[in-house]
Amino acid sequence: YMGLLAGKIGTVTSATITGQGVTTIYTGYSSILGNFVSEAKINVATGAAMSGSSPQPVSGLMYYLSALRGPSDWMPGMVQNTPGMTELGFSALAGWQIFLHVIVDASFLIIGGIIFASFWIETTGMGPKSVAAKIHNSGLQVPGYRRNPASIEKLMERYIPKVTVIGGVIIGLLTLIASLLGTLGGAGGTGLLLAVSIVYRLYEQVASEQIQEMYPMMQKFFGASA
Repeated sequence: YMGLLAGKIGTVTSATITGQGVTTIYTGYSSILGNFVSEAKINVATGAAMSGSSPQPVSGLMYYLSALRGPSDWMPGMVQNTPGMTELGFSALAGWQIFLHVIVDASFLIIGGIIFASFWIETTGMGPKSVAAKIHNSGLQVPGYRRNPASIEKLMERYIPKVTVIGGVIIGLLTLIASLLGTLGGAGGTGLLLAVSIVYRLYEQVASEQIQEMYPMMQKFFGASA
């Protein structure tokens, strides 16, 4: 079985350490995708399995593409001390490799944040064309511009795309910071961001209803019936 597995994914090695009544078995997998380490603990007295972990990337391509989940994934001292690496003969990660891992993860989050922000603007009717139509239909006018959708849309195109990109970058950075620091309860940066986004969306809805009650003319702008 191990020979078949090695032929499919690369080289498989293992190391066993026994101490304090527990046998720890480290298994290493090496392939073109990188090096992986898994761990299994067995009770010496009973032979029963106590705990185990799935293979985790410790170097190579999959290591750089893996998400950061806390300080143990990017602090040099903690990353280099990943259990099983020394026993399996894997070299400790250099500082530049850890830094590259952070840069790759940050790039994915920031670019993903920009794409998400752009998609969100277009699908929620907050793009230049939609906003221009709302302003025109509500009877409002931008000082210094003719009251027609085309002129208003050109004005919106000067600001909305730029603000969208800036917002996407901020979203990515907030997610990165949450992932680097490790959020409360083990939640990832994306999970924390989604929770904040849902709460903030609820706040916007409540604020919108209050504005419409105070200023009935704004009902047309928000698309509510008079």
